Amino acid sequence: MSDLSEKAKQVSSFMDSCANEKTIEARADSWLANVTANRPHFLTPNPPLLGLTAFVVAAGPSLRKNVKALKTIGRMGVIVCVDAAYRYLVEQGVTPDYCATIDADTRMVTMIEGVDTSKTTLVAQASASPALINAWRGPKYFLRATGGSRELDDKLHAAHRIVKAKRAMLPGEEIDPVADVEVVFAGLNDALACGGNVTSYAHVFALSLLRATKVVFVGADYAWLDDNDFYAGGAHQKLAAERMSGEQILSHSGLGGAENATNFTLFHLKSWHEEIASAHPGHCVNATEGGILGVGKKGNTLVGWEHLSLADAVAKYAPTCAREAVTA
Repeated sequence: MSDLSEKAKQVSSFMDSCANEKTIEARADSWLANVTANRPHFLTPNPPLLGLTAFVVAAGPSLRKNVKALKTIGRMGVIVCVDAAYRYLVEQGVTPDYCATIDADTRMVTMIEGVDTSKTTLVAQASASPALINAWRGPKYFLRATGGSRELDDKLHAAHRIVKAKRAMLPGEEIDPVADVEVVFAGLNDALACGGNVTSYAHVFALSLLRATKVVFVGADYAWLDDNDFYAGGAHQKLAAERMSGEQILSHSGLGGAENATNFTLFHLKSWHEEIASAHPGHCVNATEGGILGVGKKGNTLVGWEHLSLADAVAKYAPTCAREAVTA
């Protein structure tokens, strides 16, 4: 494994720019199709949101170390997990308040197959997989999808609205938007900037819409120690292999100096969270207990981050009483 350097960071930034363009080119059609397919779900108003301390739970391997501490979160906290972590959390007896999903891939439904979703609100980008959205049994909160290019965003803006023609129309005919068309649904208002993955989406959701006073990260390793343990509990092996393949493997120190494996994509995502933390001083707490988030190349703590064990983070920011007692 090679060490990260300034040159590596520059290469990472360049690769990320190229990857964004390729992603838009490859996914634009599916994003538009999914927004249209998901219209019946987001036609109804979104439910109100409320939160104080948001525990953003990713699916990193360290989650198995402290998942049980999530059961002790009191009324001062809410759990926002990513789709890849949902099954593992439920199997461990943890019911998240929110689950975020943004991926258009139809395979995302495998993340929740056979799991009770009725008690959790799904926070979904409107272009997310219709297969997962159709399978979700709990409440749904939809957010406008953005595509990263002006042309695609214009198309997505139109796709989020629902209109009906008041009369028969011919191809190429000029339409009067007032007299000829009835607006059934004006479209979704909320849109979140995404750093490139669902954990970054959950981060901004917690800050912007939950208006969280603290965002506590759990399972957000952005690195791994064992190739067979990329996701918590060794889950989603095929997707894990995809995430680890195709890129140069790098070495990066975790908190305290222990070496972790990562790649350019994960390093970029880690850096994205760290930029957000710098812009919102005092908000971000890393309770991952592993990985490289909020950690410098030499294992030092980066400015803007508080590092705690999850048990200590819960005791400090969302104590009150056991979660089971709150919902009893």
